[in-house]
Amino acid sequence: MKKTYYLILIVLLVSLKTTSAQFINETFNGADQLSIGPLSNTYNYFPLSNYHFFNPFYYNPAMAGIGGKKQINADWNRQYNHAFLVSYEQPIASMNSAIGMNFLYTSDFFTSIRHFGLAYNYGFQLDDKAVLKLGAQFSQASMLINNYFTNYEKKWVNAPSMDFGLVFQQQQFRLGISIQNIFPAKIILGQDISSSFEIEHGQRQINFSVANTFKLSKKWNLSLAALLRNSDSFNIYDFSSYISFRKKLFLGTTYRTEVDNRWIIFLGLKIKEKVNLQFSFNTKKERYEDHRFFEFLTQYEF
Repeated sequence: MKKTYYLILIVLLVSLKTTSAQFINETFNGADQLSIGPLSNTYNYFPLSNYHFFNPFYYNPAMAGIGGKKQINADWNRQYNHAFLVSYEQPIASMNSAIGMNFLYTSDFFTSIRHFGLAYNYGFQLDDKAVLKLGAQFSQASMLINNYFTNYEKKWVNAPSMDFGLVFQQQQFRLGISIQNIFPAKIILGQDISSSFEIEHGQRQINFSVANTFKLSKKWNLSLAALLRNSDSFNIYDFSSYISFRKKLFLGTTYRTEVDNRWIIFLGLKIKEKVNLQFSFNTKKERYEDHRFFEFLTQYEF
């Protein structure tokens, strides 16, 4: 049976890697066409600066419940725009499964986006310490175009999406791959707009992640992780590390390859084994930015 599971893993990794991302790179021009990144992951919204410590399965539905505890996660951040993300994870040990739900809201000066997601995954126990989890997520994205640019009556337009992912976990080691927005679709904002808008509903995006925690002593632990996001219009890589003291105090950094590249510092505190708090910020303002990036994260474990 173990050979079968490993064969499944290899086949899925190859098939996801070879899946081509298709995206029409249009601009807001004389043709009155507007192209926006995936409604489930807009170009201006890259959450979770400390992905491996605070993981509400945003990039991989197979990660839901991977910590083995029911938990609620909340994230408010200001990068190029404001965004709020809340999610819930619940493992179902009797079925080797887990479910997850999430809601994202983000807006800037011309669009607002709401995103709802429902995820499910199943774990194949390879041995006493290793598990392979397969997960899928169905989501519904809604978009509103600001009247500043059109005479369009305020109306939310919707588009469904589907994500798929898998993760291999052995003790503290995790290796994952996922594909977001498997079936990109277009939204045509009807003829009641002064200029017809055609919105490309996202890009197919492939994500790779790896993380591991090393025990340095009874009180100190070191964690290393990487998150690679790939689509036709961008490739963004996060390389992170943090050190923790008694699993209660956390200090770390993330290097993100994005525009001019950036260093992100994060500080974390765990209270009474239930509540995780974190604050992240970039070390300096980048070009074309009028404010500093920062992010607040909260996690409650039941």
